[in-house]
Amino acid sequence: MKKIVGAIFIFSFCMVASAAQAFQFKTLVNGTMITAGSTITVTIDPGDIPTLFGVLLTTSRGIVKASLDSLSPFRWSIEIPKDYYGPLTLRATGRRYYPIPNPPQTSVTVFVVFPVITISNLLP
Repeated sequence: MKKIVGAIFIFSFCMVASAAQAFQFKTLVNGTMITAGSTITVTIDPGDIPTLFGVLLTTSRGIVKASLDSLSPFRWSIEIPKDYYGPLTLRATGRRYYPIPNPPQTSVTVFVVFPVITISNLLP
């Protein structure tokens, strides 16, 4: 009996671990360059995580306050301020109907740069 319970526990742990690895940003990768003043679309791929009712998105530096999307695909449009530049970390946390000790989480850090100014942009 103990062997069966142990096997079920190990199988369950492996299923949760593999599901957590599938939870990721679909539209952004680390190091992506983004222009200040632009709008980006962020999508989360929940993978095969069961009973996921929403994804909470937060960003560093207060660009976006915590925002919960409860409709799949989990997607946000984020407007980057014109005066912001530097690294920007986006964090996504999966939410379930019941509390769990280690919810699926992922993050990505992008770099916001000022738009390139050229002579042709300044001429009428």
